[in-house]
Amino acid sequence: MFKINLSAMKGNSIITDENARAFSHAIKLLDHSITELRRVAHNIMPETLVHYGLKAAFEDFVSRVRTDNTPELDFQFFGRKAGILLSLK
Repeated sequence: MFKINLSAMKGNSIITDENARAFSHAIKLLDHSITELRRVAHNIMPETLVHYGLKAAFEDFVSRVRTDNTPELDFQFFGRKAGILLSLK
């Protein structure tokens, strides 16, 4: 979504050729960063998820990102507790 907004902003702005090239380069760097982040995220699995399940992993994540400077985060779990199938581990 952020990239779409940046691309739209570029199209709606009057900027020099040099700034347009710099802007395009920044968008390419953003694309590369997003691709790398996705690759890393797909290749890692938090130990909390492996050992304690999805609910505990989300609770751990929320507690780590919650600070005084962030909007209020609240994780609510509904349903039954289910573990990861051994075939998926």
